[in-house]
Amino acid sequence: MYCITLRNKFDKTIIGWYDASASNFSTDQRRAKLFVDRIDADAVAYQLRRMYPRLAQDIEVAPDSSHRQLQRP
Repeated sequence: MYCITLRNKFDKTIIGWYDASASNFSTDQRRAKLFVDRIDADAVAYQLRRMYPRLAQDIEVAPDSSHRQLQRP
């Protein structure tokens, strides 16, 4: 499982997670959208970097460390 994180540019701590909402990011890790495939996460991260060029270096794909299960509809 992978998630997309937004990191603080000074100390590299995580300040947000991609959640596929209208604002794209949330500070609540439980809302983070999980990706099963790294390729899918990379594609979304690429789109986010193009939408937010000033934050591009701070958007990254990371393995999910919360050990949550993927929610199925």
